[in-house]
Amino acid sequence: MAKRPYGDHKVIFFCVGDGRKLVGRFGANPWELLYSKPEMERIMLLLGDGGKPLLDLLAHLKLDKDNALELLENLSSHKLVFNKEGKFFTTIPVLTRGKSMQLKRYLEPIALREAVAIEKEMGYIKEAVLSMPFSEGFAWDDLAHIIIDALILDLGTLNSLQLIEKEKGIYDLRTDWQKVIPFFGVENDPDSIPNLGVNSNTVDGFGLSFMHSTLFERKIDPFDVVKNERNKQLISILFEKTTPLPHLFVEVGEEPVRSLLQLNWVRRKNDEISLNLPAIRAVDREPLSKLVKKVSEGVAQAVIESIDIIRQSYETLDYYSWLPGIGDYLEIVYHMLMAYTTKELVRRGLLPKIPEELPPNWSVWTWEIPWMLNFP
Repeated sequence: MAKRPYGDHKVIFFCVGDGRKLVGRFGANPWELLYSKPEMERIMLLLGDGGKPLLDLLAHLKLDKDNALELLENLSSHKLVFNKEGKFFTTIPVLTRGKSMQLKRYLEPIALREAVAIEKEMGYIKEAVLSMPFSEGFAWDDLAHIIIDALILDLGTLNSLQLIEKEKGIYDLRTDWQKVIPFFGVENDPDSIPNLGVNSNTVDGFGLSFMHSTLFERKIDPFDVVKNERNKQLISILFEKTTPLPHLFVEVGEEPVRSLLQLNWVRRKNDEISLNLPAIRAVDREPLSKLVKKVSEGVAQAVIESIDIIRQSYETLDYYSWLPGIGDYLEIVYHMLMAYTTKELVRRGLLPKIPEELPPNWSVWTWEIPWMLNFP
């Protein structure tokens, strides 16, 4: 049996943007609420294909009526579920395996257009990236997925899509909260459509980012690495400059140095230790932003040219009949297109294959605060 990409959860929930804003949208941290009891996930998944009356839910949940109503009331009070004419509905799209199979045929042709847009610019991308200071000490294959998947297909294309949405009036089809912090769920099934995204956070003096996707499995969460104070201190020192080993032993001790060497987050040359993660600094920000903006505009155009197909899928999957706006659904589509396009670029040999056993430093990078890119 194929392994679920995100562990034992039945549904994986994603936001797009600063997750702290979700409390404003739902009145609580939705992950804590939805993962507090397995039945919460079950309810959201059962309602993923459309509204259901209480009796139908009871038959699947194997709960008594009072317990089921308590859970539904909790979800309703946090604006994740609503009741209309005796049926319960989700307020966010939850893409079930069945809907995923339907959506696949709409997305694959769009991803091909995105891949063509990237392919046309690949020579320019490589040359420009390898001329930037942050690339020093790294081969193109070390940087390729960060640049293409994360910066161009995710961060850059989402920014370009938002601008085009506003120009064409598509942005107005989002609810106010869908404009601020989109949120959606995907059934955790190995046969579901792949998705891809970027997790980012600031950590004592530097930013840390990494890719997450159903295309691969991370055995070590990079954010867990920097929960260790001495690991965090070591990275902060090395973010500033390569440092002699004896000095680091005095500053942070031997253990974090050994630990990060083992994770391949740092490298040793003679008696000096340097960061083995790409570090995007202020000097890189403008040229990198210019590159990402130029290429992502072409990718976004390939998506928007297919907006009628995306709207058709929204209607075919019947989300339009109960969701309050299209914004959360658009983000599902955009993130799944990222993964499909990445797969296509790997197939064409334009991106290196994703390792079956993912190295701990694969597509993990750092950046100078306040942010790695500078978009208008």
